[in-house]
Amino acid sequence: MTTPDTPDRAGTAQELLARSVLDKLNDALDGGAGTQPIERAAAQDHSPEATAGRIVSQSLALFEDYAARTPDESVSAVAERFVALVRGSVVRNIGDTRALLEGLGALQGEIATNIDRTEELVVAGFDEFLANAKNGDVSVQS
Repeated sequence: MTTPDTPDRAGTAQELLARSVLDKLNDALDGGAGTQPIERAAAQDHSPEATAGRIVSQSLALFEDYAARTPDESVSAVAERFVALVRGSVVRNIGDTRALLEGLGALQGEIATNIDRTEELVVAGFDEFLANAKNGDVSVQS
């Protein structure tokens, strides 16, 4: 039994194990550069707005390469296919995440609300990109 005067050895062991695992993951992710990618990721803004912004911007960053595969098609037509592909993938992954969290009994309250809001914002971001493409406000470098 642990008293206020004696250290919790199990807790200390768990802390050491967790620190060791984090150190090894950081090393594996950054090649030993010491950039601590896990801590950096944990420090990011995880609000629905920030998360949706990252998802949309990183997804749309792939558009130019996707469009380059079909240079003879209109940007609008390519954008429609691209958005259908990317939106379908993102929405499917959000659904998988919901199912996982529901299975863990964690899909409730603020978590469920934030996931719903993130999905709404992602879909709106893709819709805005598609509307811009249809209006000629999206270009592709040749």
